[in-house]
Amino acid sequence: MTDPRTAALEARDRADAELHRLAVVEELHARSGLVYAALDEGGPYLVSWNGRLIGEVHQEGPGALRCWRPRPYGDDEQLQPGQREDVIPYPTIRAAAAALMPSQEGRPR
Repeated sequence: MTDPRTAALEARDRADAELHRLAVVEELHARSGLVYAALDEGGPYLVSWNGRLIGEVHQEGPGALRCWRPRPYGDDEQLQPGQREDVIPYPTIRAAAAALMPSQEGRPR
């Protein structure tokens, strides 16, 4: 059986993480252009395009072998499981974030 104190501390930690995420999302919604911000020191990074969350970028690999893999959000600004899991990794976070941008008519992604 779980100790009530331990359960309460875990619930508080989850609530703190959610409050931090909401603060990051609020900041991204207020900015225009392509912007991203880390939820934690190691990511993931939430990506926004003109005030709308379009996905997140995850860091993979150590040091010089580090790469960045984008994961798109749906229209509800939530991660869509299984969507574009096979996308190639990018060498920089900016390139991975830009890969999440919606395409414009006449301009390929």
